[in-house]
Amino acid sequence: MDRSVNYFYTSCTRGDGWPDITRFHADLEYRLRVKEGRWVSGDLGGSTAADGPAAEAIAEVGVMIALYSPHFFTSATCAFEWAVFQARIRRSELLARHDMSRCLITLLWKPVPEGTRPPSVPEPEEAVHDGLGLAALMQSDTPESYDSYFHLIGRLAERITEARRTELSPFSTTDLADVQPEFGPASPGETGEPSPPRRRTPRVGSADAAQPGSTPQYVGFGSLPRLVPADPPVTAGSASPTTLTVAVNYVGADQAWADWISSLLGEDGHAEVRQVRWEAGDESLGESVARARSAAHRVVVIFSRSYFAARATEPLEWEDVFTGRDSERLIPVQIDEEPRPVLVRRGLRVLRLHGSADDEVRRLRAEVRDPSPRVPLPREGELW
Repeated sequence: MDRSVNYFYTSCTRGDGWPDITRFHADLEYRLRVKEGRWVSGDLGGSTAADGPAAEAIAEVGVMIALYSPHFFTSATCAFEWAVFQARIRRSELLARHDMSRCLITLLWKPVPEGTRPPSVPEPEEAVHDGLGLAALMQSDTPESYDSYFHLIGRLAERITEARRTELSPFSTTDLADVQPEFGPASPGETGEPSPPRRRTPRVGSADAAQPGSTPQYVGFGSLPRLVPADPPVTAGSASPTTLTVAVNYVGADQAWADWISSLLGEDGHAEVRQVRWEAGDESLGESVARARSAAHRVVVIFSRSYFAARATEPLEWEDVFTGRDSERLIPVQIDEEPRPVLVRRGLRVLRLHGSADDEVRRLRAEVRDPSPRVPLPREGELW
């Protein structure tokens, strides 16, 4: 692993809300890319074993973020990651003879009952959301919470950049074998981590296609909307053919949303969904959307803070792409409240899907199946 590229590691458990955790990790990674360069990446924990790629990452990465929660302190994997990073800090301090504690960032993800956090583990540096934790902040739909969340992301990016100025000594395989966790499961074999929800993008007709009702419910601006029961199968003579193809156009920071929308549209068996990621470093906005158009009958475009900031784009290009010829094939879906580029604030039909309302989900399915999709226009006075 190249430590100049992998800036940070997020230590967490999948049972604490995997879509929210992946969104947080992606948002932080994206902010660092804007600040430091597009080659920056981060490693996301949540493995069910204390070996393999996770062990390699924690043995070399320069900064670790620990997401405190009740599950975190009963997880064998998190206990191992914590012990390895603490041992690396102690060794590096002996060699460099200065404080390395800034390389470990502790955040409260979910409230931890008294007595759950081991005495040897310090209190979280960031209690977040008046002690309710980062998960609660992400699930809140108030404008203040939205602003607080992205302010936190900015602070963390600054902290990681600063911490990386000090080099932690990497650990070898022998070093890892000598590590003894300071906390963990109460009994052998216990992980403290519930089975994660399935989030793989289904392939139509394959054995791993998602089944109706199999996806858990998530709410809030930073998490995925809940999945409502699938619409009844299209009957013979319906206007929607089984060969309908849909492309989902998005940026990497919104991967979790692209996966969720792909599952939503593909699960009833009447659409083949293809993900077309905007490679902003290598192609323009117009080229990305054109690539998506060439791959499918309908194109769902995920509008977000990350999508609008992915690349310096001329204002007229937004207008040309989303209000010009063939724009009726596009279904923009906005997942947050970031103001859209000025030339697509008026006259562009956008479906707002940053909440959890069942009617929003059903409307998206209906728009995709409609031969002439018509998404409601923004209300009068609405700027984004």
